[in-house]
Amino acid sequence: MTFLVALALASTTISVPQRVNANVSIAADGAFVAVVWSATVPSGPADIYAAVSNDSGHTFGAPV
Repeated sequence: MTFLVALALASTTISVPQRVNANVSIAADGAFVAVVWSATVPSGPADIYAAVSNDSGHTFGAPV
């Protein structure tokens, strides 16, 4: 049995300005999408940020 899944991907940039952003993880359930990543200043420790979408990833709230 063969399944065909069509995905419509949009380009969205989510980051924390003035920081190096890396190590992204993404989770989705229906229209809810959560993105979590680390961001650092060059000489400092990493902080963890998250941004969420309720419209299938078309728009995201500000990182927290």
